[in-house]
Amino acid sequence: MKHSVGRRRRPGHTTSPAAVVAAAVVAVGVVAAAGCSSDTDGSPRAGDGSSGSRSPSTGAMDRYALSPTDFPSSYPAVRLSGAPAAEAMADVTGRPLAGQVDPETCLPQQVPSGVDDAVVLVGQSAAQANLTVITVRVSVALAELSAQVARCATYTVIDGPARSAVRMEALPPSPVASDATLAYRRTLRSSTAPSAPVQTMTTLVAQNADIRVYVEYRSVGSGPPDGAALDELFTAAVSRARGR
Repeated sequence: MKHSVGRRRRPGHTTSPAAVVAAAVVAVGVVAAAGCSSDTDGSPRAGDGSSGSRSPSTGAMDRYALSPTDFPSSYPAVRLSGAPAAEAMADVTGRPLAGQVDPETCLPQQVPSGVDDAVVLVGQSAAQANLTVITVRVSVALAELSAQVARCATYTVIDGPARSAVRMEALPPSPVASDATLAYRRTLRSSTAPSAPVQTMTTLVAQNADIRVYVEYRSVGSGPPDGAALDELFTAAVSRARGR
């Protein structure tokens, strides 16, 4: 069976979140060159829980989250809010903002993306590989996601005529201090555009009480991830989430 979700964005788009990050990194670089600092736009956005008088950097989750300056220097990072944050979270969690998932049992539970519930950071290397860190407050145990990874070796994301085939496999968990951890790899290939490059995503997840951390490395092609940068960032993100 297929499970439909809101039609806001084509799933499996090969330029997201990379296109969003690239534009944001360029904007930050221009401002930095002028000798100034820049925060993510804090203007009101539908569905992001922000207000005109509050910057995204003042959310309740900040005490548990890293900041862009904590990223490896080879992955200059920015903080996302509003629609870009929701899109990045959809990419990392595997729950598309548009279309259908077949079978429906492979549709992950939605996690909140409001400023008081989540912090989303994305860094991009010169080779356009992305490192994304999400720190989010959830209401379910990590065991639910582990079970989904185990039962969903393959599934399909559908948006109108566009179809993307996803393969997912569990990996050995990272040896980090946490109540629960999970690691898995996904590959996404367009079924309707066979010449489109495959995307590979390696995701490390940890949860302590109701605070969950995702750290994902995403690149075009099937090559290995930047394991050193991924592990370094995951360890730092989990430590911060645990209040250390």
